[in-house]
Formats: sequence, C-alpha cells, structure tokens
Amino acid sequence: MKPPVIWSIAGLDSGGGAGLSADQRAADAFELHFCPVSAALTAQNSAAVEAVFPVPPEQL
Repeated sequence: MKPPVIWSIAGLDSGGGAGLSADQRAADAFELHFCPVSAALTAQNSAAVEAVFPVPPEQL
C-alpha cells in the first residue's frame, strides 16, 4: 500500500530547524510521502531570521 501524500509549501530554512526541513521530519515520523514546494530561501538561525528570498510565483 502506498503511504498517504502530504504537500508542504514553505521556506527552505538554512538552519534546518523550520520550514520544509521541519515538515520533512514530521512527515517521516508519520510515514507519509512528502512533496515539498519551496516558496522561499531563508537565512536564519535559532535566534533570528536574517533574510528571506521569495521564489517568484511563476516559478512555483
């Protein structure tokens, strides 16, 4: 049987603690097939978001 599919439209977090990285870990914990859509690239750490670079809508 195929696992259920979950889509996530979120940012790609350079620190790995939020956004698509966190969504991937949650999907793995529930044995879901994860389909990510990166809507932004972020430069951040646990203390602050330093920059956000959105993906243009026509590329999504």
